[in-house]
Amino acid sequence: MLSIRVPVLVLLLTLCWVGIAVGAPLRNADFLTGFPAEFEQAKGKGLAAIDALARKCVVSGLFKQARECAAEALKLKADDPTANEISGRVLVDKAWLTPAERDAKYAQANPGKLLWGAKYVTSAEMEELRKKERAKIGWECDSYFSDQSGFVLHFKGPYDDAMSVRRLVEATVRGWSSEFGTSVGMPRDALSVHVFDKQQEMSSFVARVTGQAASSPNVFDPKTLSSFVVFNQDNEMFSRDMVVEAVIRGILGMLGENGDRTSLWFHYAFLYYFRIARDGPESIAHGFIRKYAPDLRTIAVETVAGDNMFDLKGLLSGGSAYFSDDPKSSRRAVSYAVFYIVNFEFQGLYKADFHAFLKAAFRGKCDYKAFSQAVKGLSVLEKELPALVAGLSFSD
Repeated sequence: MLSIRVPVLVLLLTLCWVGIAVGAPLRNADFLTGFPAEFEQAKGKGLAAIDALARKCVVSGLFKQARECAAEALKLKADDPTANEISGRVLVDKAWLTPAERDAKYAQANPGKLLWGAKYVTSAEMEELRKKERAKIGWECDSYFSDQSGFVLHFKGPYDDAMSVRRLVEATVRGWSSEFGTSVGMPRDALSVHVFDKQQEMSSFVARVTGQAASSPNVFDPKTLSSFVVFNQDNEMFSRDMVVEAVIRGILGMLGENGDRTSLWFHYAFLYYFRIARDGPESIAHGFIRKYAPDLRTIAVETVAGDNMFDLKGLLSGGSAYFSDDPKSSRRAVSYAVFYIVNFEFQGLYKADFHAFLKAAFRGKCDYKAFSQAVKGLSVLEKELPALVAGLSFSD
């Protein structure tokens, strides 16, 4: 199987941060007002200008506008790397395909065979390989994949579901890599993801192997570098969110962040950010804000609106006790909103500083003092927080 190359957007976004840091800050809302005219101007200048505007939209978290630019660029050049990556395609054998198209291509080239590990095998071969793998890992998985970089996956359930979840795990790992991999960090080892079809089976296995009590739908074990999660078709939307969360918990854990810091806001923010950025059953789109229950966007707006003097310092320094006392999810909601705003607002003006803070946070420097020292211009963000939170809008 062909391994997927590192996205060119990683380099392009890094270059964009340097360029954005100069010049007067412009709210994303104001940028959106002028976007139609700027888009028409870019179309008149050609592909390079369209790609530049697309990258500006990506850095700003403007999902719809980035896709609009990408669609226009593809009219001019079907193999344009920037436009294809923004559109969710990967380069396979010199062709840009969606992951589902890629898998269909390989399946068609291997009639009568199924993917096991990194190879397509016959049913008889798979049965023999399955017996050996079950004996090795200690539970009754049905599928095993090791063909993509960054993770291996064991799955209990129908093969089509296994392939779909594999693409979702792939998208989540790639989503981390493209936005945070270069600037924040990327695990050196592959994350092992175990997907069960029943909570009881997962809980029993995790307790036996790791000694952890696992009553939640997903858990990460730092000793085995493994994430465990339940996928149930009867509650598919929630299950897919839990798969995404399991992968992000795993990446965070492998980078040294296991939710045991004196400050936990960024831990929760990472989990919700990726859940809410899931724009389809098998895909992640940075900047996408999905309607989600609980409705964190609306909760955040209500929490910081009007005369509500929200304690940002308390939020950024809050530990487990602080977030345990959160019956309305307001603290988690504002954590997500602050994370999103600092990462994307003012066309990514604070992104480089913020990612430097996140990298340091994995080494324990994660409270309000560390945040204010790393993110230059925090006073501006604090002053405008209510308006910036209110400006967050759903993408669908």
